[in-house]
Amino acid sequence: MPKLDAFRARISDLLEVALPVEGAGMVLRPPVLGLARPAFTVWRRLHDEVEAELSRAGEFSAIPDIGAKIAENAARVAAIFHVVERRSGGAIDAATMEGAAAVALWHLNQARRVIGANDKPQDAADAELLLIWLLRQPGEAIEPREILNRGPNPLRNSERRDNALKVLIEKHCVAEIKTDGATRLTVNPKARGAR
Repeated sequence: MPKLDAFRARISDLLEVALPVEGAGMVLRPPVLGLARPAFTVWRRLHDEVEAELSRAGEFSAIPDIGAKIAENAARVAAIFHVVERRSGGAIDAATMEGAAAVALWHLNQARRVIGANDKPQDAADAELLLIWLLRQPGEAIEPREILNRGPNPLRNSERRDNALKVLIEKHCVAEIKTDGATRLTVNPKARGAR
């Protein structure tokens, strides 16, 4: 409760600050906040990591419209944190940007969870994700353990990988080839042509 009281007092203080206006028309001229170089590095890393996961095989493929705006929203959250903590002026530091990025990523993951609940069954979605990934792999065959090591992030779990493979095998998109005690997976050429 003491922290909540301090927060309320800080917000009350901010509401008392005179608005920065210019001229007889009272045009609002809020200060521009910049990102310190280390903060920009944090922001760019967030942007690039999320952007890489917006593809069809990516972690945020179901919510590309939300994911595409997450870095921008993180910068806004960082600005709010900065103003609440320091009033205005100065550059947003890396620690503030890290905190804002964590908040933005939490919301992005919540959006993915909520929207994903209304999508196709998990096994079918995972099978589609795995097939897309398999089609991008060089060579004719791949060992199932490679999916756990370098496959799509959601399928680096053996249970989800196995369920996705079961769907693909049942639909004749993928075949298992067992030789010398090793299992390898190969994609049906018809599945390659259908994509």
